[in-house]
Amino acid sequence: MGAETETRRCRRCGADMALSERRWTGTGTELRYDCASCGYEVKLLPPGAVGSGILMWVAASTLVTALFMYDKWFGPGVFGWIVIALFWLGGAWVYLPALWKLRAHPVTGAAPSKLPDEQADPDPLRAGIKAIERKSLFGAPLLLIAAAAAILLAAAAIGYVNDVMLN
Repeated sequence: MGAETETRRCRRCGADMALSERRWTGTGTELRYDCASCGYEVKLLPPGAVGSGILMWVAASTLVTALFMYDKWFGPGVFGWIVIALFWLGGAWVYLPALWKLRAHPVTGAAPSKLPDEQADPDPLRAGIKAIERKSLFGAPLLLIAAAAAILLAAAAIGYVNDVMLN
């Protein structure tokens, strides 16, 4: 079940909200759900975008923290602590409200989509972003981790063949 067919619970009246608009914002997709009962409207990020964004936020913030903490004599210093705090707080500022919106408007079921079918996107980057966004909250990060593992496995295999078999 994709986001196009999901119905979500209205926070105001408790009725089902259907997807009324899907809009490309330049960096991702924004979904608008409208309640037919009370007129409440909410704009959400797709669950796959939130899940992959949280994965990237935690991975990047952990890497930056590890790099700044590597100096065993002096530590990160004031500038380093500011950068570390900005990474952690910046990601929380972006992704935790989006996650809260998804949790506040849970999926209640499925309904046929009333939106027109999207044409295949000729831009491969935008098509890849849309494909990841259509995954679930946990499916998108798992897909990204599997893709990274596959790339690292291929690189290890190429290195093995180059170092052991050809030399």
